[in-house]
Amino acid sequence: MSFPVRPFRVVRVFKASRPSSKRGTWGRSRGFVASYPLGRGPAPMMTLGAGSQGRAVKTWQTFLKTQGFFRYQSTGVFCIDTQYATMNFQEAAGCFADGIVGAITESFAKQFGFDGFDQQRARLQKLADGAGIPAEVLEAVIVSQHNGDSRTMIFVPPMFLRAYPDARNRIPPGQTYEAFKAAYRIDKDEALRATYFGAFEINGGYLVELYDRHPADGFNAFEETPEIISEELLAAWFAKNQKARRAANKSIPDFASLAFEWAGPHYSDGEIHSQIRRAWQKITKAHQ
Repeated sequence: MSFPVRPFRVVRVFKASRPSSKRGTWGRSRGFVASYPLGRGPAPMMTLGAGSQGRAVKTWQTFLKTQGFFRYQSTGVFCIDTQYATMNFQEAAGCFADGIVGAITESFAKQFGFDGFDQQRARLQKLADGAGIPAEVLEAVIVSQHNGDSRTMIFVPPMFLRAYPDARNRIPPGQTYEAFKAAYRIDKDEALRATYFGAFEINGGYLVELYDRHPADGFNAFEETPEIISEELLAAWFAKNQKARRAANKSIPDFASLAFEWAGPHYSDGEIHSQIRRAWQKITKAHQ
């Protein structure tokens, strides 16, 4: 399923700009910021397995090398050799040898000097694995494209009124929270699909899909933990966008193609590709 095109912008909040002509992408948009307190989500647990990529995998491979189970370069890609080495470690340590690094394997590894995975790294790795992209690329987009406020909501009345043209007199004018709530009372699903959420201003259609077409659950989750939901929405966008995933998975990511999918044909106006590239370079250098 594709979701509506976003208006492109570089500077944030309070005035709408003209929409991009590119289909299937979203850009940046100006809108109101709802005043929600930041919430706290449950602590994530690291799970690494076939297909995982990123710093956490490299950390695990390095540990396996110190224990004599892995004799290859620590590439950050959970390859078949990493899986076999993990199984050999698990068998030697006395835990179930399934080749997957979860909480139990991590606890056994700590007995042999492993420092463990931090919670934020665990969360990013889980999201990146679900999206099918390297964790460093996801982190680079998070760092470079975060708008500064995870509570951001951008309601676009014309999008809602296409589904409910007779509701024009029931919705206050403008991109306001009151207008969103009026639309939400009429149809929760359509109201979310006519709104862009979070630090990366992702269309609410992704939020509906994340919560199995239960829009109230999705909106409540956003109210409670906007920072967490912002990152989940970003990962969901990558998971749905094959071209963005392909660009992200190149040995050196194709930042121009990724930025094109992210912001539309005018991505270079805001140097989106350069922002993501610089963030990626800094992150990968720090993780070496």
